[in-house]
Amino acid sequence: MTRCRRPTTDPASLRPCRVTLALAAAALSVVSTVSLRAQAQPPADGDPPAAAEAAPPAVETPPATDAAAEAPPADAAAPAEADAPEDIAPPPQLPEAPPADEVPAAPEPENKPAPQTAIAASAEPEVVLETEDELANPNYTPGYRRHMGFGLSPHVPRSGTQPGGMMQPYGVPLSGKDWTFKWTGYMQASLAYSIDQRRVPAEGQSETVFHTPPTTVEDWRAFTNTNSIPGNWVGMKFSYGTDKVTAVVSLDTWNPSRPTTYYQMGSQGFVNDTYLLYRPDPIGPFRVQATVGHFAVDYGMLGQYGTGLYPMSIAGGARGAGETLIVEYDLSDDWVGVLEHGVMGGRTGKAPDGIVAQESNYWANPAIPAWWFQHGHAGVIKKGDPEIQIQAHWLTSWSADDTAGLEIDTPDTRDLDETNVPDGRMTTYAVSLRLKDSIYGFLGVGASMTEARNSTVLRGGMVTYGGDGEQLQDMWLGESTGGTGTLYVVGINHQVSLGKVVAYPIPFPGDGPDLQLTAGAHLATTKTEFEGFDGRLRIKYGLDSLYTFLPWLGVGVRGDMVVPRADDSSETFYVLAPRLQFKTDWTSRENLTLNYVKWFYGERTRNEGTGLRTPDRLDDQLIALSYNMWW
Repeated sequence: MTRCRRPTTDPASLRPCRVTLALAAAALSVVSTVSLRAQAQPPADGDPPAAAEAAPPAVETPPATDAAAEAPPADAAAPAEADAPEDIAPPPQLPEAPPADEVPAAPEPENKPAPQTAIAASAEPEVVLETEDELANPNYTPGYRRHMGFGLSPHVPRSGTQPGGMMQPYGVPLSGKDWTFKWTGYMQASLAYSIDQRRVPAEGQSETVFHTPPTTVEDWRAFTNTNSIPGNWVGMKFSYGTDKVTAVVSLDTWNPSRPTTYYQMGSQGFVNDTYLLYRPDPIGPFRVQATVGHFAVDYGMLGQYGTGLYPMSIAGGARGAGETLIVEYDLSDDWVGVLEHGVMGGRTGKAPDGIVAQESNYWANPAIPAWWFQHGHAGVIKKGDPEIQIQAHWLTSWSADDTAGLEIDTPDTRDLDETNVPDGRMTTYAVSLRLKDSIYGFLGVGASMTEARNSTVLRGGMVTYGGDGEQLQDMWLGESTGGTGTLYVVGINHQVSLGKVVAYPIPFPGDGPDLQLTAGAHLATTKTEFEGFDGRLRIKYGLDSLYTFLPWLGVGVRGDMVVPRADDSSETFYVLAPRLQFKTDWTSRENLTLNYVKWFYGERTRNEGTGLRTPDRLDDQLIALSYNMWW
């Protein structure tokens, strides 16, 4: 009996089943015709009565997964298992058999073989649906309903991707008792340069100039960043272990050309994450997972597989050495309760005395104390369609180091007295709602409040929506405050595939034309003693669309409006970014993208990421050629 298994990503896998069904139907038609003709001609005198034609064996009919098996969108990291449709396609009609009492019985031979069961006229072919999940540990595989924790998977590299483009890869934890080696990775590189006009061209100089790296208002972790410029990241993750324990090492860099450059000393990331992942057997009704080592955590993501339209997560996270423990408990058949807790610290701690802060050592300062980080999370997950995650987050970072400080106060750091370094603390409280619907896409909503006291000394540890402690001070609270104040953030992000909406109730397999939309908005304000930032309202919102009309070609466009100061429209600017995306197939794992970005600056638009050192001019055009791929 042919077993027709439900595919997950390749509808072509049903072709053998279709061929089997076609041949079976043809055989049934021939057999039925012969049987009917035999009944129409009575047997000749002296001949034994004709034996009744045995009905063919049961034919297993696959469900209509040709259209029902849902493949991931073009930007998905890994295939998501499609739910079986409620209405299974009816099996093909069998030829009607003659009544049993009209067919003379054939004499049974002496050595009768084992009887075969014939299908009655009213019987239907057996339908076999294999819908059980075959992965014992699907934890981080997108689409599976078993989740461990609320944060961004440690298997995902920390790099931004464009909405509607390639998504970040998900490494699935190893399953099975045998020791297994696994290699996954992701790479993205881009040639990006901004364009401007020379103010006073001299003889032998062109009027149009090109700058690389680009000189624009975009700056990582700044509110003015719209994620319109493709970046660079190469990451390789190596895993070895069993379903109970796995060792993971990642090699990462954002500067893949060379280990160092003249202005980025030591910029090669190289060995980035090293940790052990424990997945013991359930302890009674509780499922437990522990991550121990050097890795990163991130919470409050508003996108399905990342932060969404904008690169900052609502709650924040940290990178360091420590542990994270996750416990799950089934509250009911549909609801799962989740608790998560972790502690981290900086791998290197305080910089040694006598070191000179400079680019080559990432501005290590012996006056800055070592930092610590602790986080806790609680929430519930509703399984099924739609899937709902309700989360509450608490993250805090602090310092209490009596070895920090210098004998004299450095005059160029007005925000810090190096002879009397205060203890710093940052605490973030956040809530987030994540809803995933198989038809209407993914919706993420979140809000957070970050309270900071002397945050300027908390550098390189916990990262809030406004950056680490020093960035939070410079861009949100004011240098004169030393990093004391409160930051409030609200965000929303929605991703939808119109191909799924239009195809409903038939699930869209992803192997055809599709229009993907991503919309998002962030609103932030601060309460601080610095007059320039106190009560300052910042808003940005945007829409990205990608229309893929050929297996190898898609056209996208993105638009953003950024309001750095709601009380000063002269700083408001707009971004328009069309692009062409080339691929090898509808759902391939790579793309090649040609971007053009145009900024429409206000009269007083400035680069927040560089603080008071903002450039005296900003380029308003950019061209970029980028590629990315995951495996």
